[in-house]
Amino acid sequence: MTQTRRLAKTRLIGFAAMGVCALGYVGAGLALLAGKTGQIDMAAAGLAFAVLALIGEIGLWVGAACLGLTLFKKRKAMLNRLLGRRPAASGGLTRGSGPPRNAQALQPRTGPCLPAIPKP
Repeated sequence: MTQTRRLAKTRLIGFAAMGVCALGYVGAGLALLAGKTGQIDMAAAGLAFAVLALIGEIGLWVGAACLGLTLFKKRKAMLNRLLGRRPAASGGLTRGSGPPRNAQALQPRTGPCLPAIPKP
């Protein structure tokens, strides 16, 4: 899966979660309003309010996390292009676990503490 498709999928999840957030909070407000006007018992309205507010809160956190992640990845990719860095390897490699980037890193190290390594 390419990077843009992964971002689009994450963004879609984020917007869907924000929709769930809005529905949860609107439903919680309507449940409280129905309890105050006497349409339903206040105990049932309080329980419905608590459940719907919890659904709204979960939607808010999931949506904020997904949309924030897409912004972070897009900003990081833009900064990498601006600074002329290569795109990150998609093989799950972490920093420092890939091959050396320059020819100097391939040379044997010598110094005051290290003996010279004989060439074969």
